[in-house]
Amino acid sequence: MRLTDKQLKRFTEVFEIKAKSIIMIDKGRKVTIAINGVRIFDVKKELVQEFL
Repeated sequence: MRLTDKQLKRFTEVFEIKAKSIIMIDKGRKVTIAINGVRIFDVKKELVQEFL
C-alpha cells in the first residue's frame, strides 16, 4: 500500500525522515517499509498501525 500525501506528511513528521514516497507491505506481525523505493526494512506492525 502506498501512503497518501496526508499519510506521508504525518509519517515523515512522526518518524523524522525525509521521503517522497513510502510503500508498506503487510506481512502479518511485521510490516516491510520501502522509502523512496530504496531503503527497505521490517518493523513491528504496532509501530505503524495508525498508517495502515
